[in-house]
Amino acid sequence: MTTMETFFATLKIMGQGMAGIFTAIILIMIVVFIMGKIASSSSKKSEEKH
Repeated sequence: MTTMETFFATLKIMGQGMAGIFTAIILIMIVVFIMGKIASSSSKKSEEKH
């Protein structure tokens, strides 16, 4: 392999890693958003009972 081929191979690996991190962050954001919605709806229900 030449130096440029190696460089482009490392760019591909780096891109895959960055895409994985981006995907994980998006999934965590979605889960937190859903948990917030569930918590707010359950707190509204408990306030109505009192």
